[in-house]
Amino acid sequence: MCSFYKHAVSSYFGGIDIMKRIIYRIELWFLIIGLLLLYGRLGSWIVFLIFYLLPDITALGFMFSKRIGEISYNCSHTLIDPTLLLVFILVVPSKFNQILISLTLIWLIHILVDRALDWGLFPRI
Repeated sequence: MCSFYKHAVSSYFGGIDIMKRIIYRIELWFLIIGLLLLYGRLGSWIVFLIFYLLPDITALGFMFSKRIGEISYNCSHTLIDPTLLLVFILVVPSKFNQILISLTLIWLIHILVDRALDWGLFPRI
């Protein structure tokens, strides 16, 4: 009886987890689409294609060690860095704001696509 109860409870809550994951993915894709539309008004798609994979260059840290690779990859794939950069760009005016905002949007889109595809931070389980 106890094992049946555990299975029923885990199935029930597992269903909730699946629904939360689906909603999370839908939210991410809506955010990605919104940022792509915003980027389309600010930047060049050629620049987008050139810089889109740039955050993945930090994976070269894995050549030195697994730990260095994880740290360098995670540093360039958290939402904190591009968000702080975007706030800084908006607070401190510059003649390069449009370019910097465009590059920051590319960085944010890259991170969000990785998360939407379930390629999160390291270590991956």
